[in-house]
Amino acid sequence: ALAIDPKLFAVTSVRIGEQGKDMTRIVLDTTNVAEIHYDLDNTEGLLVIDIPKAKWLATASQNLKKSLMVKSFKGMSDESGSHFVIDLNQKAKVVATARLAPSGNSGHRVYIDIAPLR
Repeated sequence: ALAIDPKLFAVTSVRIGEQGKDMTRIVLDTTNVAEIHYDLDNTEGLLVIDIPKAKWLATASQNLKKSLMVKSFKGMSDESGSHFVIDLNQKAKVVATARLAPSGNSGHRVYIDIAPLR
């Protein structure tokens, strides 16, 4: 595990997994309570998640072979915070989003569930 300065607010990992047959969950692990803002653009096929004030320390980019909804993603940070840009396989809708408090071996997390737009 990466040793992270406790004062640094950062996104430390990304997990994308299928939940049932037509929902995809995107989980971001963060070092502290995170606020997220998202913008879904079905014309461009992009979901952009902004995490204000957070540094991006997770995987920078990845192509997903088997995900129903997610083709690829890129993560980056600038002075305003972190930006997580997801290239979608199809038109989507955000079904749910929530913050999870630390429990067990997991720290702070936020998730977004997306599903095909019907």
